[in-house]
Amino acid sequence: MTPLWLGGVSGAHAGIALATGLAGLANAWLLWRALRRDGGFVLAPGWGRHLLRIGVAALVMTGVVLMSAHAIGDWRAWSGMARWGWLLAVVAAGAGAYGLALMACGWRPRELRGL
Repeated sequence: MTPLWLGGVSGAHAGIALATGLAGLANAWLLWRALRRDGGFVLAPGWGRHLLRIGVAALVMTGVVLMSAHAIGDWRAWSGMARWGWLLAVVAAGAGAYGLALMACGWRPRELRGL
C-alpha cells in the first residue's frame, strides 16, 4: 500500500485488499498444482457443470450490483442512514440475483445436502 500512497494513487488503501486477494489466488493455485501433481486432486463428475453455474450466477450478480450502483449515483451525496439503506438494498439485490441465477441454471437447494 505504501508505494501506491506515496505515488499519489487515488484509493491506495485498496492495495491491502488487492494484495490479500492476489496472495489468496497464488496460494490456491500452488495448492492445486501440488495436489494435482501428487494425484490427490481429481474432479468428480458434475463439477464442471457446477462451476459453470457459479460463474454464470456471479456474472449476473455483478451486473445487478453495477447497474444498481450506477442507478443510485454518487454515494457521497447521501446522508449516513440513506447510504446504509441503499447499500443494504444493493447487497440484497445482488444476493437475490445470484440465487435466482443459480436456480435458473438448474441448481436446487437440495444439492446442499449432498443428495
